[in-house]
Amino acid sequence: MKDRILLSKAIQTDDTSVPALDLLLPGKNRTDRFWAYLGDRRNSFIHLWFMITRGTAVAMARIYS
Repeated sequence: MKDRILLSKAIQTDDTSVPALDLLLPGKNRTDRFWAYLGDRRNSFIHLWFMITRGTAVAMARIYS
C-alpha cells in the first residue's frame, strides 16, 4: 500500500491526537499521534502510522523509508 501511495502525484497527510497512558508517570496521560497518508484518485489507499511526536519531518521521513 505504501508503495502505491508513493506513486501518487500528491499525498495528503494529517495527524490526529490520541491520549495514551504514560507508563513512566502512572495515572498520567500523554498525547500521541496517528498520522494518515492518503494517495490520489488512482492510488486511493490510506496508510496509518502511530507516532509519539507531531514533527512533520519525522512523519514525512516515515512514508519515504
